[in-house]
Amino acid sequence: MYNISNMSNNIDVNKFNDFINNANKILSCDANCQEQKKKSLLKNKYLEAKTNLLTAPSQVETSYKNYLTYTKGDSAYNEYHENELQQKAEMVVTTFKTNFNDEIEKAKGSYDTYSGLLLNFSHIVELYTKLVKENAFLTLEVKNKTSDVLTNDRKTYYEDQSIENLIFYHKIIMVIYAIFLIVFAVSIFMFPSASSKASLIAILVFFIIYPFICVRIFKFLYHIKDTIMGVLPSNVYKDI
Repeated sequence: MYNISNMSNNIDVNKFNDFINNANKILSCDANCQEQKKKSLLKNKYLEAKTNLLTAPSQVETSYKNYLTYTKGDSAYNEYHENELQQKAEMVVTTFKTNFNDEIEKAKGSYDTYSGLLLNFSHIVELYTKLVKENAFLTLEVKNKTSDVLTNDRKTYYEDQSIENLIFYHKIIMVIYAIFLIVFAVSIFMFPSASSKASLIAILVFFIIYPFICVRIFKFLYHIKDTIMGVLPSNVYKDI
């Protein structure tokens, strides 16, 4: 009984000492200190978990190797390891084939796109060449038309100038002609003549109306000439 009571006393004393130590730790570390300790503890747990995650595959592999070697021997593990490597190799080959086929399809698509672009480019070059030729032709036509317009304008100017000169000379001739008619009319009555006055007056009347009918007279004469030329044989017409 004495030993049991002594043991109980020792347990109570140990608990009391732990309580005192914890109290001293709490009193010696304030709230900020406790928060920092908590952060450090959580960070350490995170790093341990991360390390376990990184080493877990190798640990699993080592554990399985030990188990398989112990239960079935090294040959079983070697066979298992070869199967694993073969599966990984087949996976790599499959991935490589898939990527290779994808690259081939991309290359085909790029080639088709390039062929289409090259065809379009050739059409554009052909169209550009055609447009350049047409533009050069149109430019030459514009220059020729501009030259023709300038020539026609110049020709029209000279023609108008010639017509104005003819009109001017025509007026002068008509004035002179009128003066001669007036002098002739005065001379009929002022000066004696061997011809009768009636004939002289008839001549005066003819010359007065002559400027108004001369154009019709000449047109009539030209018409007679063209009619005669049309009746004659063609070779005679050329010789004439």
